[in-house]
Amino acid sequence: MFDYDDKYFATSPVGFFAPNHYDIYDLAGNVAEWVHDYYGAVGSVGVEVDPLGPELGQFHTIRGSSWSHGAVTEMRLSFRDFGEEPRDDVGFRIARYLEE
Repeated sequence: MFDYDDKYFATSPVGFFAPNHYDIYDLAGNVAEWVHDYYGAVGSVGVEVDPLGPELGQFHTIRGSSWSHGAVTEMRLSFRDFGEEPRDDVGFRIARYLEE
């Protein structure tokens, strides 16, 4: 069985685990990620590439899992949640779209 216990009650220190194959630390599992997109279905059918979600909404999308999620269905990067209130298991990442 896998040992996911890092001995921290909540978040672990930045860089505590090894980086991924791109040398980027802490992309998944420590805190979920608040994203700018609003949560909700946009109504399209089929595969979408980088869907932006609805233009307006009450809740923002929360991407991935965090230290507070323990179910197998939640412990994955594609897990989605939503919220509008601050939470101690949600962070954010500063990013932007690349110009072509």
